[in-house]
Amino acid sequence: MNYDCPVEVKKAAKWSEHNYVYFVLSGKKTLHTPETSVTLTQGSIAFVKKGACIVEQYFDEAFCIVVFIIPDSFILSFLKDFAPGEKSIMTSTQPIISVYDDEMIKGFYHSIVPYFVSKESVPETLLELSLKSFCSIFCIILQTLNYAVIS
Repeated sequence: MNYDCPVEVKKAAKWSEHNYVYFVLSGKKTLHTPETSVTLTQGSIAFVKKGACIVEQYFDEAFCIVVFIIPDSFILSFLKDFAPGEKSIMTSTQPIISVYDDEMIKGFYHSIVPYFVSKESVPETLLELSLKSFCSIFCIILQTLNYAVIS
């Protein structure tokens, strides 16, 4: 599905009750929080924790992304099943975590996109397993970078 949201303001406040991952296909956007500002451009991958941020728009090129919304309950369930006893992954307060040019993350993205463009219906359990695979990869990367998914 393609959804175009014509944005007419340079900066807008945004609130999300869930975490999400942006895969930026084209364009540019900057996310501002009290702790940091992160500019996303083509090829950027970012994990954004739930909460508020200011979104700065750039109108030179259409901003096109693939977004995966990941509720805390999914992450906690994943950690319980696949990383029992892992406490350090839940301590950071970093609101936006950028991951640049990681081949495992890009591989996940390229493996899951066909599920969404297929004319065939994809079983929800398959999507959930794919998302758990992504969480595994992402958690490994974040631990390497000393970041955390949930605080």
